[in-house]
Order: sequence, then C-alpha cells, then structure tokens
Amino acid sequence: MEQKKCSVRVLSILKHDGETEEIETLSEGFLRKKEKSVEIVYREIADDESEETKVHITFSSSESGSKGYECRIVRKGSTESEMLFLPDYETCCMYRTPFGELGFEINTSLVEFNTESECVKGHLKYSLSSNGSALSEAEVTIIAV
Repeated sequence: MEQKKCSVRVLSILKHDGETEEIETLSEGFLRKKEKSVEIVYREIADDESEETKVHITFSSSESGSKGYECRIVRKGSTESEMLFLPDYETCCMYRTPFGELGFEINTSLVEFNTESECVKGHLKYSLSSNGSALSEAEVTIIAV
C-alpha cells in the first residue's frame, strides 16, 4: 500500500427549494492507494475551530454487481455518518448529531473516479430524501493532490 501526505479540496454544490449553495473545504490529509481502491483521510475543522471531524473517503470498483465505481464516506466526530454511493441504487444513512439521529436515503446517479499522475479526483451526483420526502440534490467533487 502506497501512502502519502496530500491536500484535499472538497467542493459541494447543494440544491434545495430552488436555492443553490456552494461549500468548499481545504484540508491536509493522507492518500492511500491500494490494489483495488483509493482512500483519502483527513480532518475537517469547524469554523470556530472547537471541533473536528475525521473523514475517510474510499473509491473502489463496485462490489454490488453494477458497473463502474462506488464511494463510501465515513465521518466521525461531533457528527457521524456512513454514506454509501452506488450508481442507480438507493442506500440508507444514519446521521448522528449531539441533538439526535436523522435517517436519509441516498439516490446516486453518478460516481466517477480517476487518478491522473499524482492527483486523485472523484465526482458524485446524488439526491437526499428522508422518509420518502425529497430534501436536496448534491454534486460533490473531491480532489487530493
């Protein structure tokens, strides 16, 4: 397994009720290349720097029998979740906060992933719902250099 330090840029575009919000985070972390997957691990610091969340992103060939790639994002800290993105499938996620738990359904339309020289780039498109009610659509680009 090859591991190296990297810079991680995550750009999220969220659409909800006709409004669009862009969120960008920059962090330092580690990039691990394995035989059949790539892992990106970093710590996300809250705006007030009082809390941090460890984020572990894995891109791999799909094990669900579908073609292409899948992505798993695990967040641990004051808020926790484990999200699985499988193109053309609905998966479920529990989002834990200090105030309680929320359940979400994730409907993934796209998982792209490539490694160009020293750069790893992933792209996700999905929608979130809860109890069958649409919440938002999201497009996320993850770049580790």
